[in-house]
Amino acid sequence: MENNPSNGLGTQDQPLIPASSPAIAPNSGVSLLPRALPTSLLVGGVALFLAFLFDLVPLWPPQFQSITWQIALLERIFNQVSIAMLGVLAILCSIWIGDTITGIKSRLTSGVVGVLSVVMGVCLLLAIPLYSQNINRLFQLKKIEIANQRQLDAPAPGSELAEKYDGALKDLRENLAKSAFRFNANAGVMGFALFVLGAMGVRYTRKRPDVGFSCPTCQSTQVRLSQMDATEKSLALVTRLHTFRCQDCGWRFRRFSLTGKPFPFFF
Repeated sequence: MENNPSNGLGTQDQPLIPASSPAIAPNSGVSLLPRALPTSLLVGGVALFLAFLFDLVPLWPPQFQSITWQIALLERIFNQVSIAMLGVLAILCSIWIGDTITGIKSRLTSGVVGVLSVVMGVCLLLAIPLYSQNINRLFQLKKIEIANQRQLDAPAPGSELAEKYDGALKDLRENLAKSAFRFNANAGVMGFALFVLGAMGVRYTRKRPDVGFSCPTCQSTQVRLSQMDATEKSLALVTRLHTFRCQDCGWRFRRFSLTGKPFPFFF
C-alpha cells in the first residue's frame, strides 16, 4: 500500500510553518532621553542660579555706607558669577532643546531669561569702575593709617623701621592692584558672556531672527545691507544709521543698526 503524501504530517512537500516570533519592543530609554534632557538642564540651571544667590547670604544685611562691605560684596559676586552664567546657559539650552523636540517656540520664557541675562551682564560691566574706585579709596585709607602710625613711631630715615613702613606700603599697593585686575577681568569676561547669552535669548523670540527690518514700500523682509558711498559710510560710522536695500523692490532706506546688520542691536 502506497503512502499518500497528502495525508501525512510534516512531509517534505508540506513543511511545518514556524510560529511567528513576537515583535521586538523598541528601546524606550533611547526615546525618553531627548525628552528628559531639557528637564534635566532646567533643574540644573535653576539650582546653579539659586546657589549663586545663596552664596551672597553671608553678606546680609547690606551696609552700603561701608567701603569694605561694598568691596566684599563685589568680590563675592565677581568670583561666583560664573556659576550664575552656567545656570543661565543651562536654562536657555533647556528651552531651545525642548522647543526643538516639541516644535513650538517658547518665546516668552526665552525672552524673560534673555532680558535677565542682559541686565546681569550690563550690571557686571557697570560695577567694574565702582569696584576700582572703592579699591582706590581703600588704598588711600590704608595709606593714611600707615602714614599716621609712621608719624607716631618717627623712624630715622634709612633705618630698618623706615624700610619696614616703605615695604608695607609697597606690598599694599601691589596686592590691591593684583586683586583689582583679577576681579575686574573676571567681571568683564562674565559680564560679556551674560550679555551675549541674553541677546541670543531675546533674539530667539523673533519670528525671523535673521531680519529685523521690513521695506517701508512693499513691507518685504528680504532686506540686506546696501553698498554705501563715502558720505553714507561716514554717516553710519557716527550715527549708526546704515543704508539697507530691499531685494524685492530695490528700495533703499536708512535704519539705526548698532552692528550694521538688519536688526537694531545685537538681536
